[in-house]
Order: sequence, then C-alpha cells, then structure tokens
Amino acid sequence: MGDLAKTMPLLRPASLGHEGLRQRKPVSSLNNKTDRALAKGLSFARKHVSRRATQRTRVGSHVVRAVAESGDWKLQSQSNEIVQGAWVGAGTTYEPRVLDLSPRTVQEEVQTHIETTTEPHFTAPIGIHRHKPLFVFLPGLDGTGMYISSQLEGLRPHYDVRCLCIPTNDRSTYEELAQITADFIAQERMARGSGAGGCSGGAPVTVCGESFGGPVALCLGSYHPDAVQMLVVVNSGSGLRRHPLLFYGSYLIPMVPNDLYNVSAYCITPFLSELRRLEKENQHLMMPPMSVEIVPQDTVYHRVRLMADFAMKDSDIASITADTLCIASVRDRLLPSLSESRRLASLIDKCQVHLIPEASHTVLLEKDTKLVKILAAKNLLPPEEGYPITAPFMPKGTEALTSREQAKLAAGAARDAVASAEAAKKTAQKALEAAKAVRAKGGDMVAFEEASSAVSRLVALRGQRATAAGVTDSATMQSMMKASAEGKAAVQAAVAEKQAIREKEKEEAAAKAKKKRALMQKFKGNTLEEMTGASSGAAVDRMMEEIPQMRMWNWLTRPEFFGLENIPEDERPLLFVGNHTIYGLFDMPLMIYEVRKRTGYTLRGLAHPLHYMSAFGDLLARYGAVKATPRNCFKLLQAGQAVLLYPGGAREVAKRKGEKYKLLWKEDAEFVRLAMRFKCTIVPFASVGTEDAFNIAMDSEDIMASPLGPSIQAMLDGAGLGKDSEYPVNPLDVIPPIASGVGGIPFLPSPQRLYFKFSEPIRTDHFTKEDMNNTEVCQELYMNVKGSVESTIEELQEKRDNDPLSSLIPRTIMSSFELWDGT
Repeated sequence: MGDLAKTMPLLRPASLGHEGLRQRKPVSSLNNKTDRALAKGLSFARKHVSRRATQRTRVGSHVVRAVAESGDWKLQSQSNEIVQGAWVGAGTTYEPRVLDLSPRTVQEEVQTHIETTTEPHFTAPIGIHRHKPLFVFLPGLDGTGMYISSQLEGLRPHYDVRCLCIPTNDRSTYEELAQITADFIAQERMARGSGAGGCSGGAPVTVCGESFGGPVALCLGSYHPDAVQMLVVVNSGSGLRRHPLLFYGSYLIPMVPNDLYNVSAYCITPFLSELRRLEKENQHLMMPPMSVEIVPQDTVYHRVRLMADFAMKDSDIASITADTLCIASVRDRLLPSLSESRRLASLIDKCQVHLIPEASHTVLLEKDTKLVKILAAKNLLPPEEGYPITAPFMPKGTEALTSREQAKLAAGAARDAVASAEAAKKTAQKALEAAKAVRAKGGDMVAFEEASSAVSRLVALRGQRATAAGVTDSATMQSMMKASAEGKAAVQAAVAEKQAIREKEKEEAAAKAKKKRALMQKFKGNTLEEMTGASSGAAVDRMMEEIPQMRMWNWLTRPEFFGLENIPEDERPLLFVGNHTIYGLFDMPLMIYEVRKRTGYTLRGLAHPLHYMSAFGDLLARYGAVKATPRNCFKLLQAGQAVLLYPGGAREVAKRKGEKYKLLWKEDAEFVRLAMRFKCTIVPFASVGTEDAFNIAMDSEDIMASPLGPSIQAMLDGAGLGKDSEYPVNPLDVIPPIASGVGGIPFLPSPQRLYFKFSEPIRTDHFTKEDMNNTEVCQELYMNVKGSVESTIEELQEKRDNDPLSSLIPRTIMSSFELWDGT
C-alpha cells in the first residue's frame, strides 16, 4: 500500500475533516478506522488511476469504495463522498476539482480557518446533497462563511450548500475570487452531470454574496453569466465608495496601533450587529478576541480597500441576466445597504429588493431572519424534492456488484423516476401560479399556451424516467392540463378583479395629486409642504435608518443634551435661535433628530439658497429645511411651525482662523420683530464640539487669494450671484474653509463629543405693535437672545472640559456596554 505520507502532499490538508489524514500518519498507525479505510482507498486510486478499476476496502465495519477510470478517481464511504479529483500528467501531480468536507460545526470551521488554511477553498457545512441544487455562499469581511450558520437548517431541505472560505493571508482581487467561484461551479456541474450521483447539470445554481461577498457575486453574474442563474446580494459592499466618510476612513486602518486595533474591536461591534438580536451561540463570534483573530488588521485593510475601490461599470451591472434579489438591512450602521440595494435594482433587469426594517449589518446571524422564507416569498426557492439525479458512476458491467447491490441500484432508479414525475408536476403548477401573480400585479404574463408548451417540453425530457417508474406521459399530461385549465380560469377572474381595483386607485391618486397641487400653488417657489411639515417629520423619524453614516456619527460622538425641559409645550410658534458651527452639517442633524425624538417637534431649518444649486438641497428639503427667505420664515411661523434659525447664517459656517465658537450675527434685529408679530416663544440654544473636531488649514481669505479664487468668482457670477447681480454674494462670507480632522484628511472630523443646551425660553406675547416699531425695544430683545447663546456656549465648554466621556475610548466602551445603537 505504501504510507499516507507519500500521498498527502498531493492534497490540501485543511480540506479533509479527518484528523489522521491531516497529520499525515502512515496507514498502520492510524487509530480511526474510517481514516485507515480512506487511506487504503486513496493509495489504490492513485495506483490504478490510468485504468478502470474499483476496490472495496474494509477496516472493521468501515467500508470505502475506491473507483478509478482514465484520469478520474474518487473515494466513497458508506454515507458520503469524501474526495473527488482529476489526475493530471503522468500520475505525479494532483489538481483538486472538488474539495468536499464531512459536516462540521461553524466553530470548527472558524478555528480551522484561523490555524491552517492558506488559499481559498469551498466547504460543505451540512454535508453533500448532490440531488439538490447548488447554493454557494460568498462570505463577508470575515472570510469564513460563519454568517450563514443560522440559515443552514432552513436551507438544508432545498439546497446543497457550499461556502467559500478566504484565508486571512489571501490577497485575491474580486475578479480572481469570482473566477475561483466560477471554476468551482463548473467543476460541480461536471461532477453532477457526468457520474457523481448528483442532480442534473441543468439545475439552477444560486449564489449568495454577503457584505464583502456582494461585489464577488456581482462580478460572477456579469463576467460569468453561465455560472449562475440566481443571485442573492445581502447588504452589499459595492456601495462603500459612494460614501466619502467610509471611503476616506478606510485609509486610516493601517495607521491604528495594534493594541488600539484590539480595543477598537469593542467599538466596532455595535456597528456590525445588535447582540440582543443574535442567537447566544453566535454572539461570541462578534466579540474580541474571536473577531480579532478571524480578521487581523492587515486583512481588514485589504478587504475594506477592495470594497472602497470596487468601481464596476453600470453597464456591466446592467448586463447581469440572473434573477437577482437584493436584501438590505434598514438599520445597517456599517454600509449604505438601503441606497445600494435600490441602485442595483435600478440597473439589473430582473432584480427584486427585500428590506428588513429592524435588522443590523449581520442580518443573516439574527434569529428573526429566515433566508429560506425570504426566498420563498420572492418565488426563488427550489422544491424540497430536489431535481432528477444522475446515476452514480459505476464500472462497465455489473459483474463487480453483488445481487443485493444491483437490487438497491434498481430500486434507487425507480425512486428517481417517481421523483422526476413529481418534480415536473410541481414545476408546472409553480409556473402557472407565478404567472397569475405577475398578471395580478398588472404585469405581462407569459401566454397560457407558452406555459403549457414549457410544461410539455419538461415532461418530454423526463418522460423516460416517468415511464420506467410506471408513470405514463399521458397520465402526467392529463393531470397537468386539468391544473392548467383551473389556473386559466383563476387568472381570468383575478384580472377582472384587479382591473376594478386599478381604476379605483387611479381615481384616488388623481384626487391626491389635485390636492397637493393646490397646496404647492399656495406656497409657490418652495420645495416642500411648509404648511404641515408632515412628510419632513416622518423623514426625521427615519433619519438614522436612511443615513447609516449619520447613525455612526451619532454613536461615535454620543451627544449630550441639556435643557430639553426648557422647550415649552404650548400652541405658540417656536423660534429656536443658536450658533452655527463650521460646515453646519455635523451637529445640526443630530439636534433635529433628538428634539424630534424627545419632544415631537420637527425643527424647520432655513437653508442658504446656494445649497439648492446641488443635490444636497434635496436632502435638506427632505428633512424639513426650506430656502432661507423672509417669505418662507413668515409662512412657517404663520403655520405654527417650530423654526430653526441661525442668525449667523453662511458666515458662521464659513468660519475663518481665530473665529472658533464666535457669534458672527448681523447687526439686524429683523428676526425678533418677526417673533413679536407671531407672538413666538424664542428658545436660545448652543452647540459645542464640532469646532473642536477640525483644524483650519485654509480659510476663505486664503482660498480666494489662491489660484482657485478666480474660478470661484466666475462660478458665482455664472449663478447670478456676482457683485453686479440683484443678490450679490461676497465669496469671503460663503466659501467654507479647508479644515482637517482625523489623520489630517480634509473635511473628515475627529469624533469629538457634541454638547447641546437649550436655555430658558423668551416669550414675546407681551410685546405690542408699537414695540415692533421701536428700535430700542427690538435691539434689547436681540441682545438678550444673543447674550443667552454666548453664555450657553461658555457653559458647554466648561462641561466639556470636565466630562469623563469627552475622550473617544471611554465613550465607546460605555456605549458598547450599554448596547446603545446610536438611535
């Protein structure tokens, strides 16, 4: 026989689930009887690979069948196929074609992944079931495939599940990983269709890419369209580059010291998952030290940069022909999964989107997520009975088989024939039901005759098996045509019912549109319903779900709010007046969200018209802002809205050097006159923290003095805001500075804690019309409001200096222990 040490160098040690084989012991020294039987069978297969031969090896009660024929060989135990390969050259080298594992737990696979693997390979976590369609899971950032563990029980009845495992030291690109997966699928199809005892080669292949694996799945669907028929993309990492905070932040990973990287794992956990939503046995996988061992720092950097640099053309994505399902967690705090799923759906022709409202980034590990139910709801789930299987390869002639083995083979063929007939019936019924569903939704349905023709072709292809099992084509067709007639009648009834519903919906939509046009005409020139603000209030409620980066920022800064009890609960309009900070975007949304959550008020901001020259204006409008014009402020207060006003306006956003937390208000008391007119209650407030997060490198004076100055002035002139225009704009007052935070990266703030305080409200209901026209009274009220804001800024700076959670590490540790998710 020889010893195992001579044969094992030809195999990948980590791909075998048997301890003896991994340790490369001689056959005589193996204690496990199955290992000894396998080793003997392997030696036989290697000797006789150049000719057809078969051998049954018995060690105790353990039997292994070794089969070799003209370049191909395989080993089979009583319960499972262990190894199959193709012999290359003159019997001197081995190239793996399929590397199958006996069933193992996720924990074992993770440990093996950490300790032994050296190159990408595929595992079979629930064993091999080749009579079922292939389901290939492409893992997330971890590379182990452990995120699919909670879904295996549900997938087992329908699929033969394989997982791609990517070792920590592997530096393959997305295109290379897609090629590896395509080769594996091709090899599996060859094995299934030409004598491996699996389902027919035409059975659909489903590929599921999660997070980091999402771009691999997209590459596979675009560059290898014949390899996959169904794509499932879960919280795809393909959208990372479209979000500057994540894109530029990825460059900082190598700069983090090793000790700090280990600590940071505690901080990142809340962005990956909500531990309370995970099964207990999976929670430890998300926490250090396990999470740090699975993905070391250099591995994280490589994989995050792959996602950040992924720039697949829209035309390539649009070329994907596979049925595609994009699953997105609405509360994903790590990736922009929601917007990316919608983008992919707009590009891929046959693409559906499934949103999971309460799920985090690690949605597949959550106990409430059932992937099999999602696939069933989208009509993407294959039948539990699987597909017709091909007979296992046997040597020519049956003289090598005992009469008992021949009888078992014949019985298996009969069972396969019956299963084939049943699968044909279910396929036909499913096709008709799918057509009814499409027609009921108002879409185009495949012609009834075409569906019947497809059924007939299916039966013809499988008729030989059905006849062998005693099921005639005639009986099968009669049964299916009866079901078809019933389906046709049901479709016609559904169409009539749906038509009536559609007409009613059109009438209701027309009435709503008419009402909306009347409202918008009343406030012509604005971008939003100023009167009620209902849509913006609902949008603010969903802000942290719709913008995961904002939720991450909220978690990192952990804002502290003081004086919320000072916000009055009355029917009078409220005017919130405070200090604008540099850029104006890093604190204002968090305050709007918190006020809405704590008090129910939706703060309606007044945004500079320059914002509406870009797509950013649409985002502001969505969350309640309107153009900063006197008319709009007048209309909002008239409607009883809570208005957010920054008297410093764009000038405070465009802070210059030496103006940190300085109020740059115009010497104009117009806003207090407006408050008097509507008897508003003024709520002074202050914000501190944002301007600690930046160091100004170039302010507006420096920028206008640089070569960029003429271009900026020309842009303003072209927009009708030049010096000689009706509404001239001084670029020194509106051009924001170039300031840096983390790592010296421009516009990326360091995560300083934010502090807000709402001071004692100032009522204006006692002022008269004469007071409005009295300059001294108005100026006194103006200075009263301004002084309140200035003193509140000083108070918050003192609180900041004495706050034990002002530093990032203790703050994030506290948030992690409290399981606070940033909402």
